[in-house]
Amino acid sequence: MDSKQKIYLTSGIILIFIILTSHFLIGPLVKEIKEYAMMTATENIRLQYLKNFDINRTAELESDYKSARDNLSLFKIDLNEKQSIDFIVALEKEANNSLNNLEIKSAEFPNFTLYLTGDFPSLMKFLGWLENNPYLISIQSLNIGKLSESALIRTILEIKLPLNKPGKNESEKSI
Repeated sequence: MDSKQKIYLTSGIILIFIILTSHFLIGPLVKEIKEYAMMTATENIRLQYLKNFDINRTAELESDYKSARDNLSLFKIDLNEKQSIDFIVALEKEANNSLNNLEIKSAEFPNFTLYLTGDFPSLMKFLGWLENNPYLISIQSLNIGKLSESALIRTILEIKLPLNKPGKNESEKSI
């Protein structure tokens, strides 16, 4: 074999080595880089969507807050004594409906302490009702704890009922 053939043979082997290296090493790396680029582009689109959603949601919440604050007097219901009794009866009824055991204590009217015993879903159902009931109550404190060695939860809830103040005439009372 003369030197020209050796050069061709060496060049051919080097060329085959370069082709195989680029096909088996560089090709998968390029493919992986493309995949990461696609993932990055997708994540950037998602991030932009979330930023826009957060901005829109924040504006919506601010608007809702201002509207609710402006209309708060429409939702406030001051209770008279009969309505207070109706509210307590409704509390007991909802506690039974939500499978909670309810004990009501009053240290000083209109402040009440509610002792609830039940499982977690029952407690959530009762608290959901309490939050959405037609009376505007003030929750002073909420203490939730698990009863020892059982699945039951003990909840102590201190609430205050809004009452009509003596001396208000009928036209000044909230609905």
